[in-house]
Amino acid sequence: MAKKKRKRKKKRKVIPMTWARKVSNWNSGIKKRGSDLRLDYKTLDIPEKCTYCEVKLVPRNTSLDHNLPIQRGGKDSMSNYRFICFPCNRSKGTLTGEEYLNLVIVLNSLGKYTRNLILRKLRSAWRIR
Repeated sequence: MAKKKRKRKKKRKVIPMTWARKVSNWNSGIKKRGSDLRLDYKTLDIPEKCTYCEVKLVPRNTSLDHNLPIQRGGKDSMSNYRFICFPCNRSKGTLTGEEYLNLVIVLNSLGKYTRNLILRKLRSAWRIR
């Protein structure tokens, strides 16, 4: 009985995330909302650290966030954008930047277990909606 040859799966190329690709992704999201605004990665002033948790921002973990969320009347404009890490953006949900900053201050005064529990609950609550 002859053995069947197994087809080898092709390895997928992992394309590294660069600021150019990240900004291109953000531009496609902005365009879907119907805005004429276009971002250029060469002129963006992206901070080194997240505003809320001070994690180093790299293309893979950076998220473009609205300081005043669209759901609460915010606009797609550079003055309303903020660069933060992805976990903070997920936790922030529809809170304004000031509201979330106050929440982070309160959470940092709690123990690590309690803070992480509350952040997990917030992330799952925003996902449901």
